[in-house]
Amino acid sequence: MATDLDGTLLPNGPWKSDEGVIAQFNEWTQRHDILVVYVTGRNLEFTESAIREYGIRYPDILCSDVGSCIRRYRNGQWELNEGWGAHVEKASPKWDTAAIGNALVGIDGLREQPLENQNRFKQSYSVDLDRKDEVFEQTFMRGLPSPRKMKDAIGG
Repeated sequence: MATDLDGTLLPNGPWKSDEGVIAQFNEWTQRHDILVVYVTGRNLEFTESAIREYGIRYPDILCSDVGSCIRRYRNGQWELNEGWGAHVEKASPKWDTAAIGNALVGIDGLREQPLENQNRFKQSYSVDLDRKDEVFEQTFMRGLPSPRKMKDAIGG
């Protein structure tokens, strides 16, 4: 069973979870030997923080960093699925982290997120919402594709 974390399994914002629901989830999935997959935008550290904070069980598989990393949890240890990285690399032969970062340097209202939110196939930025139209205009003026065209930009 695959589930998102924030706003789905875990409370987010004004939404509060029902009392005891996480304990029920943990007990039910373990009793029925259900393979649990968390699919999340969170990185590993932030996911483990949620596991501790909310008491959710460790998943069997973690698809994290908006799908750029897959890990299996076995015997109390995370194992990174290197095959997934190889697949993403093969499927995105034009992906160039440095070139993308260089293309975005100096755009007012766009700020690169901290290093822990970045990885080989994930670059994260924060946009000043008051300037979002200007930020998008600047990215297009630099020849960067719209989100809909990003697949073509990095695909084979």
